Amino acid sequence: MSAFPTIQIPDYPMGEDTYVPQVRTEFDAGYVQSKARFTRSRKVFTLNWKAMTAANFATLDAFLVANAGIAFTWTHPLTAVAYSVRHRDDSLKSQIVRRDRRQISIVLEEV
Repeated sequence: MSAFPTIQIPDYPMGEDTYVPQVRTEFDAGYVQSKARFTRSRKVFTLNWKAMTAANFATLDAFLVANAGIAFTWTHPLTAVAYSVRHRDDSLKSQIVRRDRRQISIVLEEV
């Protein structure tokens, strides 16, 4: 399994969600019955860079293209916990904010 490339750490805020889907059934009397859909939860991380360098962008772009749809290891920058994740989106969107800087946001989901 590949490891996420060593590039500049994401800027704050960094999103971290715990995905715990439920099955909900509503009844005519107004009652709601629910249960967990799966036996485990998953983490979803949103990483943002306000001014990523061109070199780091090229590294990240090449890594995501090479690992499209494949799980890889990403280490949380604050907790140092390693997660098996994949890039959630089908594209890497960026905005050029200066000549050699890009604004990037990617979503990683635990597998």
